[in-house]
Amino acid sequence: MLPQGSTVYDALCATGASISGSSYYVSAINGLAEKQCGNGSGWTYAVNGSFPGKACGRYTLSGGESISWVYSTEKNPTMAM
Repeated sequence: MLPQGSTVYDALCATGASISGSSYYVSAINGLAEKQCGNGSGWTYAVNGSFPGKACGRYTLSGGESISWVYSTEKNPTMAM
């Protein structure tokens, strides 16, 4: 359980994954880096199936959310539910 006021970035860090970048922009997770699979590829996240459009360190969690990190090879990913 994360402390109150935690962010999506804090939740990612709590997984123990190897992370490159910052709370503003995650450039690699566990060695899979942005642009590794083309110019438009990289990491983004969804909360409860929606892409918030803000830095993961600026999205404060209230508790119980479902967070998904998605590696996309497109500039504007969509998540299949």
